[in-house]
Amino acid sequence: MDSLKSSPSTTPTALASRPARSSAPGPAQSTSAQAVEPQDTVQLSTPRVTGSWLKDKMREVRPGALFALDDFQPLGGQAVPGPLAGAEWLASHGGGVLDTAKKEGFSGQAIPLEINRPLSDAQRQQKYAELTELWSQDKSPQELQKSLYERAVVNRTRLLDNATTSLDDLSQAGAHDSVVNISASGSQAATVDRLLRRMVPTDKNNPEAVAEARAERAKFAKAFGVNDADLSSEQDEVVGAARQKIFQGVVDLVGKTQSDPRLVTSKKEYDAAVQHFEAGNNSVVVAAGNEGQVKDFWEKGAFGRPLSVPQDFTRNDLGSPESTVVGATRDWQGTPYPAEYNNQFSGVTLYANGYEGDGKPKADEGTSFAAPRVSAAMAGLHGKFPGMSSSQIETLLRNRLTGSLPDYYGATVLPVLDEKQTASFLRQGTF
Repeated sequence: MDSLKSSPSTTPTALASRPARSSAPGPAQSTSAQAVEPQDTVQLSTPRVTGSWLKDKMREVRPGALFALDDFQPLGGQAVPGPLAGAEWLASHGGGVLDTAKKEGFSGQAIPLEINRPLSDAQRQQKYAELTELWSQDKSPQELQKSLYERAVVNRTRLLDNATTSLDDLSQAGAHDSVVNISASGSQAATVDRLLRRMVPTDKNNPEAVAEARAERAKFAKAFGVNDADLSSEQDEVVGAARQKIFQGVVDLVGKTQSDPRLVTSKKEYDAAVQHFEAGNNSVVVAAGNEGQVKDFWEKGAFGRPLSVPQDFTRNDLGSPESTVVGATRDWQGTPYPAEYNNQFSGVTLYANGYEGDGKPKADEGTSFAAPRVSAAMAGLHGKFPGMSSSQIETLLRNRLTGSLPDYYGATVLPVLDEKQTASFLRQGTF
């Protein structure tokens, strides 16, 4: 899963080749959330994947509950904590999401659900064995490309399938008058960025990390017909042309997954799960995604050489016609405006403050933290007006708890969550 949190990124000029001559701000990238004190987050249970246990739990759930379907794996990559674990999961992406909802004023039931469903050995073998076997320097360019293609399909379908299963489980358990927040993205842009970063050292000062990235770079070069030596040239024009060919090759390869029957089926099943869940007077809120600058980022890595991307390059796979999709705002001299990293596509419903926690400008930001603010507001509305449909709740939200946000050109046409009105409503229960 791509957690949607914006942070400084390793520049593509640091591709395992030669010392970087320039640096550029990177696109929004997944990072672990800052540790959060347990008392700062509404804690109802330890994060678990959905399942039959939900039926018993649902008896305790009241209208207006907020389910956070997210990555609750603690910092350091430990396994998801079990029933006897403490609150270490709070130092996770999902912990930051729930903390942000509470600091928006939400005081209802917040239920953490782990989106990363574990694979059995058989499932892991089925999904990853072939693409791993094909990703070797002694393979042909066609085999290397097939490995990358399969990895892209698996990553995108697994995110959709995990979300589908969770939503279906909630529906079968009888969830009603509640909200599910999903702060994740599976766009083409996110997939391209993830694949290309295999060539970037995780630590440029670590010889092993640099050597590993160079080995990956050699495979990409072979896959797309590039002379690996050109990527180490002292001439920017030579390096730029070589990188452009690889980058464009990956963009085109990922673009072909759009029509892959496996992805088409997963997307159709996910959209149906959202529709079924919302039929129970529930709402699904999805973060728009932070890949709005991925194209610019890798073009800078190719020393300004352009990349051609499809129109739906940044469309979040998890955005559906029924869901509420949320973009993020940033602060400029006290005035909010749409963040540059937002995924721009027709399904974005409204915007909200993208800074984590208390909403004050800081390094930790992204649509991950805009979404739970809207989720908090919609959960409060579902609790106040049980029986209302998701579309009715969204209309009420727009009419009573939003204002206008200037777009990139100064026109006030974008709806944005009004934090003062929202906080007042969540605190008092009245408009």
